[in-house]
Amino acid sequence: MPGLLSQRGYENTVWASTITEIIDQGHVARRPLVKDTQVNPPYVGRFPIYETELPELMQASGETVSSTAGELSKKVRVNPDFGRNLWTTKVQRDIDDCQKKYPSSCAMQLGFLADKWDVDARHLKTNYRVFGGLMT
Repeated sequence: MPGLLSQRGYENTVWASTITEIIDQGHVARRPLVKDTQVNPPYVGRFPIYETELPELMQASGETVSSTAGELSKKVRVNPDFGRNLWTTKVQRDIDDCQKKYPSSCAMQLGFLADKWDVDARHLKTNYRVFGGLMT
């Protein structure tokens, strides 16, 4: 994957598989809190998925929603593969959204994603560069 990130013509593209690997390996910290009233909502598993998103993500990934958000959270915690499948749906949706908003800047796309997921933008961008991404 790192070779693909640095190829000519792909400089302004954020790759879901790379983001997934970076987060899965624990290379991205949560966003630092700067105000006393600021809160980073808890994730349901190891990926930036919030409990409130679970029903929507399940529908988008083709799963039937027959449980409450709390029961779905437990299902994600117990079954990491289920959480990863939901993350795959979410990350691609979010990347598609940010690429429409910032089509010519990988750095802006990563900043948008960091804000959306409450992760530290510096860590996300630095690790993306380590994987071979160019920040144009």
